[in-house]
Amino acid sequence: MPGRFGRKGRRKAREIAAAVRTKAFAEAKRVAWKTPPRAKLSVSFLFFSNDRSAPAIHNLVKFYLDELRGVAFVDDRQISHLTAGFCRLGSSGPGCATESEVYITIERLVHYNRRFDLCFELLDTGCAERDTLDSDEMLLSTVDKSLLATFPEETRRQMKKIQRNNVQERLLSHNKLGLYDRPGVHRYMRNLVPTYEDLRKSDPLVIELGKLPQRHGDRAHYIAGIRTQIQQFKKSHKIFERIGVPLDIDVRVGSYTLAAQKDLDNIMRDIMPIVADELFGPGSFLNEYRIYVSDVMDQSDVANNLELTFLPMGAIRDLHRMIDEAEDWVADRI
Repeated sequence: MPGRFGRKGRRKAREIAAAVRTKAFAEAKRVAWKTPPRAKLSVSFLFFSNDRSAPAIHNLVKFYLDELRGVAFVDDRQISHLTAGFCRLGSSGPGCATESEVYITIERLVHYNRRFDLCFELLDTGCAERDTLDSDEMLLSTVDKSLLATFPEETRRQMKKIQRNNVQERLLSHNKLGLYDRPGVHRYMRNLVPTYEDLRKSDPLVIELGKLPQRHGDRAHYIAGIRTQIQQFKKSHKIFERIGVPLDIDVRVGSYTLAAQKDLDNIMRDIMPIVADELFGPGSFLNEYRIYVSDVMDQSDVANNLELTFLPMGAIRDLHRMIDEAEDWVADRI
């Protein structure tokens, strides 16, 4: 879909919405897509723009999902795996700053997982221990403290900011998506869940955000809980008091079924304003997110829990590139 991004209540929203539905109907007819009444789906958005600032992609997704209802799916609760990312287009001349386009990919979750499993079967990837880094030591060792003290105050401030950003990037680079970051049912992994949970708890860039609201009136407590967990993360990891680099975010929704009790796009709209307010500094923005329902946490004490993982910028796109390349590798040999 080329043209201005659609947003609720914004200029030309109705015109853009009509164009989205027209395009969606045409594509559904072209590929003979029948709107599945119950099947779980994987939906991916890529927003391309050459605007100087990155859009708040978690706010854009809602607009397009509303227009796809009745064409691509019956109900938003069918979406069990949702990703959305931002790509900056190259500049091509005067007036190009308003150009943009969005690519939307929709497939049945069972098809996405089949490709996911194929990728990791070929890679034979396990869940290895990650190296741990002492962030304070890294920060101080970059420049000798006695030398740093001789610089003007503004220079010292800028150098510390650059050092902090470099450390943040290095720490983020140790988080990667792997075999256990699969949406849906983990039939062959249930016996490994305790080991996996211990591993996740040892990772400093994973935050337990609490449970989804269970009853009407629980929303205030749920939102306050997310903020409390983010603030606790800041206290425990001083190097991330303010993030100065772009990053990806992965959110796992624990459930006894393949359906979350709340639409995935709305969960991200709950989480991201708090993350941005508490953690993001100049130079930081959400490059891409991935949120999915998984029963890898299918235990009585963690059902309906949210688990957030910070990732280096590009980690989600790297995962999908690997999945596509694995499928191409097999197709070439067949």
